[in-house]
Amino acid sequence: MHLLAGILLTACLFMAARLLFIPALNPEILSSLFHEHADTGASGVPASSYPALAEGIAGFLSGNQNTAQLEVMKDGGLQPAFHEHELVHLQDVKSLADLSGLLMMLVIPLALLYVLLLCVPMNLQGLRIGMLAKSTRLAFAAAVFLLLLAGVWAAIDFNGAFALLHQTVFPNDLWLLDPRTDLMIQLMPQPFFVSYAMKAFPGILLPFLMLLILSFGAQAMRKRVKR
Repeated sequence: MHLLAGILLTACLFMAARLLFIPALNPEILSSLFHEHADTGASGVPASSYPALAEGIAGFLSGNQNTAQLEVMKDGGLQPAFHEHELVHLQDVKSLADLSGLLMMLVIPLALLYVLLLCVPMNLQGLRIGMLAKSTRLAFAAAVFLLLLAGVWAAIDFNGAFALLHQTVFPNDLWLLDPRTDLMIQLMPQPFFVSYAMKAFPGILLPFLMLLILSFGAQAMRKRVKR
């Protein structure tokens, strides 16, 4: 039971990671956050370029564009917006988004299958449905708990949570950008990520809460059918 729960929990965490990227795929949301938090004075990029930059980043992350690079007014002239190391880091972000998206497509039918099996009051090819039911509820409950724990930690120590997340998921230090020279961090300073997290977190937590409630509802239905 614990092995099944662990596998499903791992898949749920990848699903949560994919849900985290959803606002970044929306250029309107990115542009709004840029206008609210970006400070591009050091590079001289005007706010009028923010929508195009948001389109480029969102388009690249969603796979609709081959690169997020574009030319903007920068340092007094028309120049490429991003340095090479910024583009490499963005590629790392896209790779993570693509991987989490692939695993999310695996977990959705798996989760639905598990929940449906909870309603069946019998053994299926020797595998006890009750064990699947308990594993499912345990995985969903653990996912909700971990997400709430992450939310509380981020609310208390956002910098610490942010640094640990990046150290865990990225194989290099390219995420440590220089706000004096790198446009990416000028567009996305810490307040940007705080606002981004506040927008993304409800959309991440709600599906798992719904799955958890659904799993308990399916358990009650299964017990009623058995009677």
